[in-house]
Amino acid sequence: MNILILGALLAAPAAAGEPENLGVFAPSRLEAVLGQDGVTPIPVKTPDGREFLVWTFGDTILGDWKGPVVTTATVNFGDAADMKAMPPNAAAWTIVPSSAAGLTGLKFNFFVKDGRVSQPIPYLDGENPFIKRLWAAGGAQTGKRLYVYFMDIDLERDKGPMSFRPLGTGLAKTVIGRDFPAGDISFERVKGFNLPGFIAGDGVLERKGYLYLASRAARAGDENFNALCFLRVKKSRVEDASAYQRLLPSGEWGRGEPALFFDDMGGEVSLTWDPGRKEYSVFYMSSKEQSVKLLAFRDFGDLARAAASRTVYTPPAKPGHLFYSAKEIWRNGKRVHVIYMDPSVYQPVLVSFDRTYLYP
Repeated sequence: MNILILGALLAAPAAAGEPENLGVFAPSRLEAVLGQDGVTPIPVKTPDGREFLVWTFGDTILGDWKGPVVTTATVNFGDAADMKAMPPNAAAWTIVPSSAAGLTGLKFNFFVKDGRVSQPIPYLDGENPFIKRLWAAGGAQTGKRLYVYFMDIDLERDKGPMSFRPLGTGLAKTVIGRDFPAGDISFERVKGFNLPGFIAGDGVLERKGYLYLASRAARAGDENFNALCFLRVKKSRVEDASAYQRLLPSGEWGRGEPALFFDDMGGEVSLTWDPGRKEYSVFYMSSKEQSVKLLAFRDFGDLARAAASRTVYTPPAKPGHLFYSAKEIWRNGKRVHVIYMDPSVYQPVLVSFDRTYLYP
């Protein structure tokens, strides 16, 4: 099937060293889905040593294309496709790309049930999918268990078509066995697990026996979860919500009020560790400036005392639409790749950076 990427999504060729907009990320996805919100890769390893990436997604539009696969504005989906369903989460697996070129051409293999893309994180009895949404985010593998955090969301349609209220963060788990990847994957929700007051696990990083979670919270008197914060938990206690510590304003980890950074997190963020630079990186979309920002720091204690981010890319504006959820998805010794969500096409857009541009 031919895949057409709209020319409007492709930026002019970047000058040497400047960010390069590569258009819609992984167009092979569109052979199985129409549109998707949120993209997070999680590395996994099978018991016999094979390595893959499991990708999680939020709301996913399913249906059938009327003709060739295209990336058109969501308001025109009816002209290009027959929309049939929108599960609140989806998952796929890919190989681990060995190069930047391999990343742009990744083949996504969605987990399916009865021949269609499935919803791996299930609803419980009594939950109404027209009110409650379970948006999959980041996660990590510990032993044979793959854990994925998800946003527990209630839609508030009486306040507007895009209004919602975060109730906290849930946790789901599955087993990565010798038969992975199978055709279907299903998660079990960890009973009783909730992190109220946090959208936790946008980005999850395993380091020195802990899982570190890039998260979001609301400042006092503000209902918007647009302040950055950090949680951590020992790998052995992932399922115990009471074991999660917050990064405090003092730079220590504890149970008190968390340190809150900035006020302009537009959707999900990412958290990675670069062993060569011995440095953490957080990418996010500024909701106020509509630009991709980078926060780089060497130690969480130092971060609590002096956090500063800088703009690394500003997408061409699209009147009437706000970009969100900028996240790093891959890096090597030369390049760093970041996606951000473009709501006008309901797709992630890929931007490639030269490392020397990000870290001069």
